[in-house]
Amino acid sequence: RMINREKICEIIKKVSPKEIENISGSSRIREDLCLNSLSMLLLIVQLEEELNKSLSPDIFINVETVDDLLGTLNEVNER
Repeated sequence: RMINREKICEIIKKVSPKEIENISGSSRIREDLCLNSLSMLLLIVQLEEELNKSLSPDIFINVETVDDLLGTLNEVNER
């Protein structure tokens, strides 16, 4: 099951500790969107549910932006 940027943004808004108005592909997940360790875990759980697939936290190590996340998820989804 593929995931799109809109769905990722919707999930990020749900798990972020701060109110977020605008999210773009170049938004940095930790810095711009204020996702801390707990928020990242919540994000992973939500993404696993959306994709119906188990995700290793290791795949998120090099993810910095929303577009990085989208690319990583689509790569993992193709396996």
